[in-house]
Amino acid sequence: MPQALLAVFSNPTSAESEVEYNDWYDHVHLKDVVAVPGIIAAQRFRLVDVEVEGGIPWPAHRYLAIYEVDTDDLDALSEEISRRDGTEAMPISPAIDMSYSAFYWKPIGSRVVQS
Repeated sequence: MPQALLAVFSNPTSAESEVEYNDWYDHVHLKDVVAVPGIIAAQRFRLVDVEVEGGIPWPAHRYLAIYEVDTDDLDALSEEISRRDGTEAMPISPAIDMSYSAFYWKPIGSRVVQS
C-alpha cells in the first residue's frame, strides 16, 4: 500500500493538441515520473461526462494522473521531481497546459472493500 498519492490535474493546451498530449503523457511522462525514486506506480484518468447529483460545477481540469508514493519525505520527492522537470530525464510536451495542479494525499483510514 502506498504511503501517499500524488494527484496531478491537467489539460492539453487545445483540442487540436489532445492526441499529442495523451500520447506524450501515456508513453513518455508516466514512465519518466515512475523512474523517480519514491514513485512506485502511476495511472491516468479522464473526466467522464456524467453529472453526479448535487449541481457542483465541472472541474477546470479534464485529466487526472495518480502516482503512488512510497516515501515519507515528500519535500525531497517534490524537489527531485522539480529538478528533473523539463530536463532530458523528464521532457515536457508543449501540448500540456502548464496551469496544472498537483497535490499529495495521505490515507487517513483503512481501505474498505466490498465483501
